[in-house]
Amino acid sequence: MNKRKLAVVLAVGILAASNAFASRARLLVMGTGQAFVLGGNMNGQNGSFSYDDAYNMFYNPSYVNDYKNWAIIEKSNNTGGGSGTSGFGGAVASIMNVNVGVFFNRVGSLNGDWSAANRNAMTPIDLVVGGDMGVKWGIGATWASTRTSSDLTGSDLTLRAGVQAMDFEPFINFKATGSNKLTAAVETKNKAIGGGVRYHFGEWTPYAAVQMNKTTDAAGNDNDTSKAWGLGLGRTAKLSEGVRSDYSVGYWHESVGGSFTTIPVEIAVEADVNSWMAARAGIQTTLLNRNNDADVGDTTVVRIGSTFHLGKADLDTAFGVSEGASSGTGNSPGSETYGNAATGGNHNGVDAQSLGLSPGLFAALGLSYHW
Repeated sequence: MNKRKLAVVLAVGILAASNAFASRARLLVMGTGQAFVLGGNMNGQNGSFSYDDAYNMFYNPSYVNDYKNWAIIEKSNNTGGGSGTSGFGGAVASIMNVNVGVFFNRVGSLNGDWSAANRNAMTPIDLVVGGDMGVKWGIGATWASTRTSSDLTGSDLTLRAGVQAMDFEPFINFKATGSNKLTAAVETKNKAIGGGVRYHFGEWTPYAAVQMNKTTDAAGNDNDTSKAWGLGLGRTAKLSEGVRSDYSVGYWHESVGGSFTTIPVEIAVEADVNSWMAARAGIQTTLLNRNNDADVGDTTVVRIGSTFHLGKADLDTAFGVSEGASSGTGNSPGSETYGNAATGGNHNGVDAQSLGLSPGLFAALGLSYHW
């Protein structure tokens, strides 16, 4: 049996273990393999490096071909990066031989150095288009803009492309526009370029990525704000009928106002309780989490979640414990605004927002419909 057939067999087994479509609520429990390094915050909006997920289309648009004809609305986005918004959603549909996805308010896409007024007022729109011509391809764009006054404006346009061919999945991104106008005479600009590759080897998925972000100040000088790179290895395995596991280990390094190195480990288990419910739990921790020469405090996060199958709809949940107020500058690996020195963030990344259920309870919900 060749590798492609083996991958198909394993995929069938995985789907049998859980027929839940992807959601941010599910990603927060299962882990991301540190996919946030490609931009935005560590909040489950950018997909996963370590396993296949619908939101992988936000760094490799070719995934729009694997997850289509569905719509989702999610509640309790993390407010990292200064945004006060708390929900996003969208849909993917097939139009003739092309698959098209449109999503609104994915604030996790806004990486860069922005004034608080501009960033808070932005509402990103994602457009993803892809097809399958023997090789799966996809292109994507994220656009956001704001105008507080004639002198205070912001605009951001990030372009992406990716393919899936012969078990390889290369992807790239480029920020075409990143204007941050502070006054009529002062404008700074965000620049970014990055990419990476994943490879499927049976149950195993090795991956690597690099991302470079810069800002140009009002005098036209380029300032290095972030250089990040890393690699990792994920595995998806069927443990028994209706039970699967996902786990990964990686090594990531970033230079942003200092030198940050982390070795993240993520372990999650998902199981069918019955025909209408699946349960999952995950732990995300680090073997090493160092800021220059000093170790960062404990960043271990444990969450539980579930999926309720309601006909053609799925209700995904994720629960954790709120960590309360900001505990740092947001620069260290694991912080919700990792890679953006301009904003603060909780040290564990996402468990910082209640859903109105309890002052100490973090929760995320996602309702999706498939046709």
